[in-house]
Amino acid sequence: MDATIIVALVAAIAAVIAPIFTAFFNNRKELKLKKIDIFQKSKIEVYQSFCATYGALADSDSREEMRKFMGIAYMVAITLEDDKEQYKLFNLASTVESVGKGSTTDAAFLECMKILSNAMKQVAS
Repeated sequence: MDATIIVALVAAIAAVIAPIFTAFFNNRKELKLKKIDIFQKSKIEVYQSFCATYGALADSDSREEMRKFMGIAYMVAITLEDDKEQYKLFNLASTVESVGKGSTTDAAFLECMKILSNAMKQVAS
């Protein structure tokens, strides 16, 4: 075989393979970004549910509302990275469960809102 034919074949194969690799790596990157986006949106939804559920406790001190709040509080806790912040959230949830919503839990809720505010800033950046 002539050298020019070999060079032409190598160039043709490279021309076919290069776009395949490019598409593969671009799609892989897009998939990772989409997963991160979905995770961040779900975190925001959980944080909003946390606030709404705590607010609903003011209208109803029912056990069902407290259970719902506890579940959401635990979901929020697993999204937090700092153990101390998780502890504060667990403490709030257990206090609400044992004594109901009141001035004690309101102060703890405000502390948790500061934690969530910082977490939301991290989500936004």
